[in-house]
Amino acid sequence: MEILNTLYIANFEDIMGIGIGALAMMIPIVAILSHHQQKMAMIMRDNHLAQGNSDEVRVLRDEVVNLRQQMNQFALALDDLKSLPRPTGAGSDQSGTGS
Repeated sequence: MEILNTLYIANFEDIMGIGIGALAMMIPIVAILSHHQQKMAMIMRDNHLAQGNSDEVRVLRDEVVNLRQQMNQFALALDDLKSLPRPTGAGSDQSGTGS
């Protein structure tokens, strides 16, 4: 029985005082961690949205490049057609109606 009496260091009031003090110290830490977690979640969401937007921009840029190449090919083909000699005979139809 003497061993139990020597090991009994603190009573219930002492333990409650320390527990309440520790709890009071944990509240601001939990608030700071929650705020930090919210910030990180927003950053991750923004990065994900930015990644999606950059993929869209890349696809649109590729389309613009393709359209420019097609436009250049059509312009070259049109120049080639314009440089062909036109028939100037009496039987040629210059009105473009086909009659």
